[in-house]
Amino acid sequence: MSSASHVPLSKVIEVISSGAPKSDRAVLEHLQKCEECRLVAEGYAALRKVVRNLPRPDPPEELRKQAVSLAATLAQDQIRRRRVNRMRIALSAILAGAVLAGFGVWQWTRTRTPSGIEAPTPAPPSRDSVVTPSPDSQRAPSPQPTFVSKGRIFDDAQRVRDALSSDPTVEAFRRYYKASDVGSNQRSMQMQLGELAGNVKGRTPAECMNVVLRGIPRPTLPAYVERARYNGRDAWLMVFVYSPDSQPDSALSGVIFYATAVEDCTFLATAFWA
Repeated sequence: MSSASHVPLSKVIEVISSGAPKSDRAVLEHLQKCEECRLVAEGYAALRKVVRNLPRPDPPEELRKQAVSLAATLAQDQIRRRRVNRMRIALSAILAGAVLAGFGVWQWTRTRTPSGIEAPTPAPPSRDSVVTPSPDSQRAPSPQPTFVSKGRIFDDAQRVRDALSSDPTVEAFRRYYKASDVGSNQRSMQMQLGELAGNVKGRTPAECMNVVLRGIPRPTLPAYVERARYNGRDAWLMVFVYSPDSQPDSALSGVIFYATAVEDCTFLATAFWA
C-alpha cells in the first residue's frame, strides 16, 4: 500500500478499535510512512481515549424509580408464582393420597378374607358396660351399641368372628335398623361408643371408626366395640352392620368386623359374615 493511496477512515477506526494492529500489517506500515494517515489515526485514538474516560451520566430520577418499581413487581410476581406452584403440588398430593386411601379401604372391605386358625385365650371376664335399649314411640325399643372389655386375647380373624357372630346386640341391630336409620344414628352411636371406652392412651373407637366408615360405600352403623389384645397389640374389635344397597327400606343385614390398633388405628384384621 503506497503513501499516495491513503487508508480509508473506516479501516483506521477498525485497526485502532480492534486492539490488535498486527492483524493488518499493510495498514500499520502505511501509517508509519504516511504522515497524513498517521495523524488521522492518532487523532481518532486520542478522541477514543477522551470519550472512554468521560464520567458516566446518571439516569433521570424518574427513570430510576420506574426501574426499581418494575424490578420489585417482577420479583413479587415470581414469588407468587412459586407459591402457587407449591400449593398446587401439595394439593395434588393430598387429593391423590385421599383417593388412594379411600379406594384402598374400600378394596380391603371387599377382598379381605380371614386366614389361619388359632383358638383365643380368654382372660378373666369383666364386662364394663352395656347400654340398655331406649323406648321409641313409633317402633319397638331401639337397640343401642355395646362396649365391653373382657380382657380377651385373639390372634386370628376367624376366631374373633366365631366369638362375636352370635352377639345379641349385633343380631338386634340387624333385625331393627334399616338404611334410612343410618343418617340420624351413625354419628351419635359412634360418639357414644367413644365415651363408653373412656380415656385411653392412643386413639378412641370413634376415631378409628372414622377410618372404617370412610371406606365403606354403604349405609353402615356401629353395633359393638370390645377392648382386647390382637396379635400382641392393644386393639379395638369393632363390629358394624351395613346394607347391601342404599335403598331406604333395605335392612342392615350385612356384618363386617375390624380390628384396629388402639395406638394409631392401624388395620390388624377384618372379616365378613351374613
